Amino acid sequence: MAEKSTILVVDDIASIREFCQLALTSTEWDVVTASDGREALTIIDAIRFDLVLLDLGLPDMNGLEVCKQIKAKESTNQIPIIAFTGRFPTSEDKVTASTAA
Repeated sequence: MAEKSTILVVDDIASIREFCQLALTSTEWDVVTASDGREALTIIDAIRFDLVLLDLGLPDMNGLEVCKQIKAKESTNQIPIIAFTGRFPTSEDKVTASTAA
C-alpha cells in the first residue's frame, strides 16, 4: 500500500478549515490544519507535507509572508503551495504571489 500524501490547510476561519478537511480527507490524503501563519510554520517544521493550501488573509501575518518563509527553507522549499483568498485579488496581489513562490 502506498504512503498517504499529507496536505496542510491554513485558514483563520474554522468552517473553511473543516470544509477543506472533510473534502480532502480520504484513503489517499491526510489533512492537517492550522489557524494562522505562526502555527503553520511550526507545524511545517514537524511534519513532511506534500501540499499546502494557504489563505492569503491570515490575522497574524499575511499568507504571502508565510509562503516566503516556507520557500526560504531548504527543508520546505519544494512543497507546492496553492494560495487562495476570500477577497478579490488585485493585480499587485497576483504579482506578489507569483514572486513569493
